[in-house]
Amino acid sequence: QGGNANTNTTYGRDVEVPRTILFEAGYRQVFGGNTVVDISAYSKTTRNAITYRKIGFEDPNEGNLIYINSLTNSDYSLARGVDVRFDRRFSEIADLALNYSFVDARGTGSDPTTYTGLILRRNTNLSILTGNPVEPPELLLTLDQSRAHNVAGTFSLLFPTDYMEGGVGN
Repeated sequence: QGGNANTNTTYGRDVEVPRTILFEAGYRQVFGGNTVVDISAYSKTTRNAITYRKIGFEDPNEGNLIYINSLTNSDYSLARGVDVRFDRRFSEIADLALNYSFVDARGTGSDPTTYTGLILRRNTNLSILTGNPVEPPELLLTLDQSRAHNVAGTFSLLFPTDYMEGGVGN
């Protein structure tokens, strides 16, 4: 039994710290003192991210091969994006902010359990014939962190504390 009792059990072990390279470049332009445009572009690459993989170990009691979900440094991800922000002040009390963002995130897993939770539970013809687990992805798939064409905006009115003081509403 041992490792074969529950194939969904995950086991930890010593792993390396993932390596991340992140950079961002931005530009800000002010027009007429009341309009600001910010543009930024960024890229983030993560190598050796922590994930669970089905790894074969030799059973010391019976000598056969058993597969257990073990922590490894196997995931890779690449995220690139751009943000554009437009701020406009119309008067002493009215402001408008518009934001646009685009993030393209690709990798071999969105989080440490992507492989064990989604991919490993599938069967392929090869895995059925050989009895080996389904191989993890080696190509870059779209990750949960991808955000294509997000637009947001806010309009705010900031009234001074003495607004309508002594008026009909007070």
